[in-house]
Amino acid sequence: MSASPIHTRSLVLAHEAAVEELHGLASAQGWRPAHAIRAGFTEKTRLDWDVGHDAESGTTVGYREEHYSGIRTVTAAGADERQVEHLAAVLAANLPTVPETAVLDRLLDDTEATPLAAVRGIREWAAFHYAAGLTDSVSVPFDPRYRRVIERHVAHPNRQVRLTAMLVADQLARIWPESREPVIARKGVEVELDHLVDAFIEEAAK
Repeated sequence: MSASPIHTRSLVLAHEAAVEELHGLASAQGWRPAHAIRAGFTEKTRLDWDVGHDAESGTTVGYREEHYSGIRTVTAAGADERQVEHLAAVLAANLPTVPETAVLDRLLDDTEATPLAAVRGIREWAAFHYAAGLTDSVSVPFDPRYRRVIERHVAHPNRQVRLTAMLVADQLARIWPESREPVIARKGVEVELDHLVDAFIEEAAK
């Protein structure tokens, strides 16, 4: 018998959010500390809590901080989709977070964004879905806005923005294989990163 799928719901914390707020929420909710890894440099800081009646329930809340980007997420995960959504609502109601729609709006509408802001925005958007790519989670449909984000940024004049968009498209391909399509469409157009476009084509052919 196959295991139940793991559902995840990730939220990106706003700049002003303090980790102490999450610790306070966990204490108030009765969540039990499970793991605490305060890594350095390119590794993530990880804090995890078990939620539910016992540690075997499989429902968790996790905090991740990527030191190289400064992006911080909190993720609810578990086999019970309704409980995961409830936990996500509790997190959103008690912690300053950035809505995914706001990140998408910036990426699609901000014509004055600097390359640095574009790179951060792309990585923020990917953070909403990173946890799902590590599990057998039932994925949400590939939103047309997701495709437009990738299309726009793989055609950006700045090399680092294009590279970031390609790396994120590859990362998200585990959930949505179609995220590779805007990169593959750059065949014959992309010059500096043409070897990556070829790698996408080879992967799609497998």
